[in-house]
Amino acid sequence: MNDTVCPRCHSENPGIARFCAHCGLALDAKGTGVLAAGQVRHPSPEAEPADFEPVRDAENLFFRARPAWGDSALLGTEPFEIHLFNGGYDLMEIVCEAIGLGRNGQTVYRAEHECDHLPRGASKILEVPSYDVNEPIKRFTVRLVSASFDWSPNTHDA
Repeated sequence: MNDTVCPRCHSENPGIARFCAHCGLALDAKGTGVLAAGQVRHPSPEAEPADFEPVRDAENLFFRARPAWGDSALLGTEPFEIHLFNGGYDLMEIVCEAIGLGRNGQTVYRAEHECDHLPRGASKILEVPSYDVNEPIKRFTVRLVSASFDWSPNTHDA
């Protein structure tokens, strides 16, 4: 059986291991055999806030998109805020793709947004400026592109 390398501390573990023997990270590859930061489910995640949706291709990462000026869009072309919430492991160097869908479900906005650090239980706001919104946005989706773990041998979240 092949060894599994922990994506957080890079220790080798037996292929059947459910948790890293060194740092305690849950080693759940969901049948893909590929483990990546932001895609490993925390064994006891923080509860997602009300009215947040799951980020695609991520575990324990949620978002809510709102117009920057209030709860409902006036024109659909005003600036938007995308609130990210991390219910899992501390993450660094996060890259998310925000996709704005128009009236007919077509993509009218697509851009990558970066966030340096998103600790467990914390939120960050990603801004979508109005000059990037050319057509009214009815709905957003968010996808995790990449992330890395915030981990050192002296401080780990097991």
